[in-house]
Amino acid sequence: MGCGERDWELRLTGGPEDLTALKKRLRADLLRRREHRGGEGRARAALNRCLALRASWAGVRVGVYLGFGHELDPLPLVRALVHRGAVVGLPVVVRNRHPLVFRRYLPNVLMQQSGFGISEPGVRARPIRPDLVLAPLVGVDRTGTRLGYGGGFYDRTIERWRRRGHHPEIIGLAFEAQFVPRLPAGRHDVRLHGLITEAAFRRFT
Repeated sequence: MGCGERDWELRLTGGPEDLTALKKRLRADLLRRREHRGGEGRARAALNRCLALRASWAGVRVGVYLGFGHELDPLPLVRALVHRGAVVGLPVVVRNRHPLVFRRYLPNVLMQQSGFGISEPGVRARPIRPDLVLAPLVGVDRTGTRLGYGGGFYDRTIERWRRRGHHPEIIGLAFEAQFVPRLPAGRHDVRLHGLITEAAFRRFT
């Protein structure tokens, strides 16, 4: 487990604060953990675990992100999936506080820079609706509660899909240090179906 349970419970009960402030404090802590306990070796192990699952994703439209900073970057997985003929979509921020759009990624697609400095397919790339989403995260707990970066993009996107009858599988991709016993959850927070790290592939009920 990424963090000792007693140690983490102390962080959750550190003082009276609202949900937003609590999440902000935990987010800063988990980002520090990721920076110090990530690394190329652990990232390679997590991506190898993804590659081992690739056969079960045959014929599935996969939504994947491109990492930035100390995030676990799945670019080698993206390239491997595309090479095998999979339909792969990358998230595009159309507007702040709006759902994401996933556009198809191909080696020759024209890329553009988002306002966050992340490469994403340009407007000519075809939009897709993924059956499986490998989602980035700051932290996740043993119930599948996901802590993101605070923008709410994935929560809004998944909520919109579900309202329209589309229910993709959502799998988090992260380092083991980002897996903690418990996280606070708001009513709009989306729970993951599973989590892939360098140490394990977990399924959440």
